[in-house]
Amino acid sequence: MKFRDRNAYLTAIACTSILAGTANAQTAPQEAAAAVSSDDIVVTARRTAERLQDVPVAVTAVTGQQLESLQIRNLTDVQRLSPSLSITPLNGASNSASIQIRGQVQTTAGIGVDPSTGAYLNEIYMARPAGLDAAIFDINSVQVLKGPQGTLFGRSSVGGAVLIETRRPTDSFGGYVSAALEDPWGYSLEGALNVPIGEGIGLRVAGLRQYIDGYTKVLNGDYRLDDRDRWAGRATLQAQLTDTLTTTFIGDYYRSSTNGPAFFAKTYNPALVNATTAVGAAYLAAFAKQQTLGFHEKESQFKPFNYARVVGIANITTWDASEGLTFKNITGGRWVKADDVADHDGTTATILSTRVTSNTKQFSEELQLQAKPMEGLDLIVGGYYFWETGYDHSNSYVRRAETSVARTQNRFTGTNTSASLFGQANYSLPIDIPAHIFAGIRRTRDKREITFENRNVTADGSLSCVVAGAPANCIKPAEKSFNATTWTFGFDIKPVEEAMLYGTVGRGYRSGGFNGRATSLPQQAPFSPEFVTSYELGIKSNWDLGGSTRLMFNAAAYSMDYTNIQRALVVISAGAPVSVVINTPSARIRGFELESTLRFGRDVSLGGFIGYTKPQYKKFIDNGVDRSNNKFTYVPKLQAGATLDATVYRSDRLGDFGFNLNYAYRSQLQQEIINFPGSVVDAYHLVNLSVRLENAFGSKASVEVYAKNLFDKDYEIGGFGAAGSVGVANVIHGAPRVVGLSLRVPFGND
Repeated sequence: MKFRDRNAYLTAIACTSILAGTANAQTAPQEAAAAVSSDDIVVTARRTAERLQDVPVAVTAVTGQQLESLQIRNLTDVQRLSPSLSITPLNGASNSASIQIRGQVQTTAGIGVDPSTGAYLNEIYMARPAGLDAAIFDINSVQVLKGPQGTLFGRSSVGGAVLIETRRPTDSFGGYVSAALEDPWGYSLEGALNVPIGEGIGLRVAGLRQYIDGYTKVLNGDYRLDDRDRWAGRATLQAQLTDTLTTTFIGDYYRSSTNGPAFFAKTYNPALVNATTAVGAAYLAAFAKQQTLGFHEKESQFKPFNYARVVGIANITTWDASEGLTFKNITGGRWVKADDVADHDGTTATILSTRVTSNTKQFSEELQLQAKPMEGLDLIVGGYYFWETGYDHSNSYVRRAETSVARTQNRFTGTNTSASLFGQANYSLPIDIPAHIFAGIRRTRDKREITFENRNVTADGSLSCVVAGAPANCIKPAEKSFNATTWTFGFDIKPVEEAMLYGTVGRGYRSGGFNGRATSLPQQAPFSPEFVTSYELGIKSNWDLGGSTRLMFNAAAYSMDYTNIQRALVVISAGAPVSVVINTPSARIRGFELESTLRFGRDVSLGGFIGYTKPQYKKFIDNGVDRSNNKFTYVPKLQAGATLDATVYRSDRLGDFGFNLNYAYRSQLQQEIINFPGSVVDAYHLVNLSVRLENAFGSKASVEVYAKNLFDKDYEIGGFGAAGSVGVANVIHGAPRVVGLSLRVPFGND
């Protein structure tokens, strides 16, 4: 073991020993509960309101208040608070995110493939990654569900689910205004207004404006990279029409237009990029020069950009038909548009650059029935329908002369539909101690339709079909249906009041699909669905240590058998790089997670977490070569974190003084499915500190001074690797130390 790896393990163990787990959201969706204490955290991991410590599911929940105290305004930063969760920019687009939970990771985008982890905003599934980082303002909670979600959630997923719940209207006038200024230059403005309209009717409107000038200076241009320019808004109308009927309408909007992240050349493949060509020689000279520049300085071939626009609508209606019988209907639609231009070799050379545009729309409808047909038995049954259509267009420029227009055009349109029926039962055993058994099942039918239109643009601008034998217009349609039955079984038991033991076995599924960037007839054939069977044992506990001191401790260990793994590769065919999607036969993923929080009264809490993930291919043969020892891409073996939050002085006249100290660690990530030495994202340690004054001078206002990356460490957050195929790999550098001042002023009853 290398010294730095040993140091990382020791650090993580130390975090665990002082109570691993940052933890747990203290509120849930407002429809689920009114105000709850820190010992009554409520989540909706099983589509109904339950105390976190009573749910036999591995879930981390983070409240909106916790997000505010840590100055978290982007979904990517939530990984600092949850074990076995890693979020990286997908293919380098600053508006898109690839969510990895317990080793299940999405390696490509496009309408022909589903993500491995489902993301839900106000119970509406978000199919496409563009704009996924958009919802972190005026938040009630973010819940991270670990393991396959094969029964209760709209689109079955193999990795887990991230549930984002926004704040709902209340019957009192109120709201807040929040502003922050940062150095390096940036600012954010956020606010919400809650207005009661009439008896049982309320409206809440919230908005966010976020701007960052850019952390990376481009020496040969008049612009910066790693910038941020975002607008977002949301309106929520909630009406209690009768004592038993409530309906909520939610509309949200997000727009971002930036120069995008800075790509820094990480490594290259001498067999593919060398001084024997003009392009290779230019890259080697640029690579050498980069080593002499600062960590946040670079030169670029051209000015890139990232653009995203997302519009969403949702309606959630709940009818309590009778005691023990509730109907719930969830309807939603989303429109997602994105346009990303990226220079993936990270230099002034012309090794690899792309432009990807996409435009999709989706509709979903879900009807649930929740019932208590007899004492001790809870049922939830329902049906789900999903429809999506749109296109993806990409242009890839690979190892070409700077003045050449030669490129590959991958153009494809698609329509996806999914329909499923599901049910789950939870039965309280008639014994002397609290104990339950539960079981659920879902039957899903997915259908994909795609139209390929892939072409080559030659150096003189003429077009030719990529696929031999394709029609003269290069257009070829295809379709395929996939069926799956997924399920879950489990138990929980409380041998003592303070602790619950649980065990689950579950089956998860990710739909098969099409590789829209296929360049041959065999590659245009559909790839198969993924399946995961997960086994998990866990404990959830909450201990009274005397006085006002309480200890929450949760732990889970799991093993997952993973088959038909979908992997997107870039390979060399006839001397040119092409994109393929394959099904690797099988793998096993094992790991454990610990989360804990120690509370000393209302003023001090010490928490932390550790997550260990060990995936291993059982069989992976690539063109006759055994790749079973390859690491999974973008899966850190170890993640750990710790948070100390304390209020150190309270005064009715001056206010309440406190601080929050947060530490996060993530181990190294491999970037290429066929592992290439050096094509990695390095491990990092980060420390963040904030000092606050709440209820300032007798008001509701709070002031906070904060420092992200307190010790100004150089670190990497993601990247894109193609050294084994195209010849180059890049990384994205994390932000330098950011010092900020924020002011939050609530009004009314907010």
